[in-house]
Amino acid sequence: MRSPKSGRCMLDYAMALEGLSRHTGVHAAGVVIAPGPVDDYVPVCTQASKGAGSSDEESVVVSQYDMNCLEKAGMLKMDFLGLTTLTVIHDALAAIAARTGASVDIDAIPLDDPQVYQMLRAGRTTGVFQFESPLATDMLRSMRCDRFDDLVASNALMRPGPLDAGMHRVYQRRKRGEESVVYSLPELEAILEPTYGVITYQEQVMRIAQVLAGMSLAEADVLRKAVGKKDADLLRHELGKFTERSVARGYDRRVIEELAGQIETFGRYGFPKAHSVAYSIISYQTAWLKKVHRHRRERDSFRTRRDSQRGQGGDRLHPRRAPRASVREFLRLLRPRRSPALQQTRLRGADRVGCARYTGRPPGPVLGGAGQRSA
Repeated sequence: MRSPKSGRCMLDYAMALEGLSRHTGVHAAGVVIAPGPVDDYVPVCTQASKGAGSSDEESVVVSQYDMNCLEKAGMLKMDFLGLTTLTVIHDALAAIAARTGASVDIDAIPLDDPQVYQMLRAGRTTGVFQFESPLATDMLRSMRCDRFDDLVASNALMRPGPLDAGMHRVYQRRKRGEESVVYSLPELEAILEPTYGVITYQEQVMRIAQVLAGMSLAEADVLRKAVGKKDADLLRHELGKFTERSVARGYDRRVIEELAGQIETFGRYGFPKAHSVAYSIISYQTAWLKKVHRHRRERDSFRTRRDSQRGQGGDRLHPRRAPRASVREFLRLLRPRRSPALQQTRLRGADRVGCARYTGRPPGPVLGGAGQRSA
């Protein structure tokens, strides 16, 4: 039986170890930018490259500091994300140009095509970037999406924070006219009118701080950073500054404190509008291609995803769900055939998919059957 002294010692050790990192990791898209060689400014080490953007056999040089320490050391950390959807769009446009002889300038398409929004409202979101999940589909249906700003707001609201707080439901009810939009101060209407009075973006917090508290954009950016980084101590400090300066400018303390509470709640889910707009542009482009060039786009995007996921167990069709989804999206699937590859062919306006594309069909017997047939 252990002595009480050893038990206290173990507890002391546990308290000292609590909260420490138990292992190292590499950010999948983070890049550190320094004025010169990085190892002149921060400690570095080598790490297996899995998940760091290189082949599995290579190692990469990484910083031993996390993002907070890097910022304190004066380094700039940027996240460079790679999206397979961009390849899907590129290949679909190339295929459209090859078949029709006409090139499509995807950056010049109108963002107000009513047929695209009608398709999204109907829940036909298969293949639409960021909106394929049941939650996203329900979001567009419930808000009766009919404008680009709805896509932007949806991308910002479909995060754990706003979902937990129910802010997406408030947006939906106000969008449908089931709940009146009320502004606690007249100055807020010009800032929050596009989102029906719901604080949705970090940029709106900056504008509120600038208009009500007279903060400069640099000062408001500190508040935005506190919201975005979810730094509780910094957020409370900045909100205290916002409250006092707003009251000094003649606004009612009760109203300002209530607004500060909303901003603090917003800190759980704050999202930059710039990020949401960039994602929504890609969302709309995939939706537009699907509506205007739906047959070509679906087939070509399917092939692109197959190639990008080959060897990783990706791009398999469920024998029940896939045909039903394809019919719903105006595609017609023929009966599968034995094929030695993940093969898909076009025949009389329909798609014939090889057996190897279906889950639950091991490739061995399929290949064997194809070989016997060809013999």
